[in-house]
Amino acid sequence: MRHRSIFLVCCCRGLFFSIFGVNFKAALNVAKLFTKGVIENGIVGASIVNVSSVGDSRVLPGILLYCCSKAALKMLTKCLAYELGPHEIRVNCISLTAMLTNIFKCNPLISKNEYEATMLARIADSVFPKFLDTSEASDMILYLCSSKAAMITGQDIVIDGGYKL
Repeated sequence: MRHRSIFLVCCCRGLFFSIFGVNFKAALNVAKLFTKGVIENGIVGASIVNVSSVGDSRVLPGILLYCCSKAALKMLTKCLAYELGPHEIRVNCISLTAMLTNIFKCNPLISKNEYEATMLARIADSVFPKFLDTSEASDMILYLCSSKAAMITGQDIVIDGGYKL
């Protein structure tokens, strides 16, 4: 795919609030409600796991606001880990490589087939050049929520098949 900037075409206030609303504000609101319940009920050893993307620290052409919102989510994870640590609430993040999702629908200049081809080309240099399966992500979330991860907080666990090497 040749480089096409959609920033001026698609970067409008509504799109900004939509993407940041889902990828950042929702995580903040859920964390706030979850934390309130945990503290009020005296729960010890609770865990929050945010789901980010390798786009939180790498440029992914055509999805500027998505990348920025995921970078904000990663920093939210670190700040919440610090703030909630005294309440014994762990907060971590997993940053995922390419998965077959509907993100291409956010960009009117790219089709589903073009998106898949672009992503496959992008991950071709990965150690494991394949799309991430949802079970690989959910297994890590389960681990981070378990007592086996009791000393892990404020971390960004990257599941990318070697994409960022």
